[in-house]
Amino acid sequence: AAPDVAWLTGSRNDLEIPARALLPVIGEVLEALGGTHGCRVARMSGSGATCFGLFDTQTQAKASTAIITRGHPDWWATAGILAG
Repeated sequence: AAPDVAWLTGSRNDLEIPARALLPVIGEVLEALGGTHGCRVARMSGSGATCFGLFDTQTQAKASTAIITRGHPDWWATAGILAG
């Protein structure tokens, strides 16, 4: 696994539990992301303003974005590339 994916898989966001209690949609977003083909890890950033998924390829990320947008047209979703 890529170092970032391995690190994220073994870590947690201490704010996720209280954020999900206040806004259950965060759990819905993480489940939607994690359920798409190729999603290696789905996480909440910071205090929950953004959720993200990491994919091996941009093609998988774009396909995930299309699926999520079709299923949840009121959510904002986009695919991008991590530069490092």
